[in-house]
Amino acid sequence: VVYVTASLPYCVLIIYLIRGLTLHGAVNGLVYMFTPKLEQLSNPKAWISAATQIFFSLGLGFGSLIAFASYNEPTNNCERHAIIVSLINSATSIFASIVTFSIYGFKATFNYESCINKVILLLLNAFDLEEGSLTVDNLSEMKDYLMATYPQEYAQLAPQIKNCSLEAELDT
Repeated sequence: VVYVTASLPYCVLIIYLIRGLTLHGAVNGLVYMFTPKLEQLSNPKAWISAATQIFFSLGLGFGSLIAFASYNEPTNNCERHAIIVSLINSATSIFASIVTFSIYGFKATFNYESCINKVILLLLNAFDLEEGSLTVDNLSEMKDYLMATYPQEYAQLAPQIKNCSLEAELDT
């Protein structure tokens, strides 16, 4: 029973990892995860959240660990076991984060592309543009062109035009 309950979460994580990495935009989430934000090192809330995560993932402070420790042999190498458990815990946390952020990158990319497509459709319909004349690649140039050519119409439409950003989607 112990072998199944200990290894099943890793099997599920591997399945989710394979699925997550095959999703469109997974790389965006992984790049976001591994891009350091050094200003967060001076944020006390980040340190408190990290400490809370460690306490919960290791189960420190729960009486069951103390009770199990009382059954250890006196010759047991507790220091070595503590290091091994800490390393396995850290590796599992990083592995689970990779799974999570690959799926998170897909979600953010999907929302970003949906936002861009809504803006394109809005501009195509409002200015009677030809289908295919407005793409993701030329959206900013076309917005500038439409703003310069039709300033009044664009000004009326401006509140409906969202500023789509993948970074903003990843930050939410």
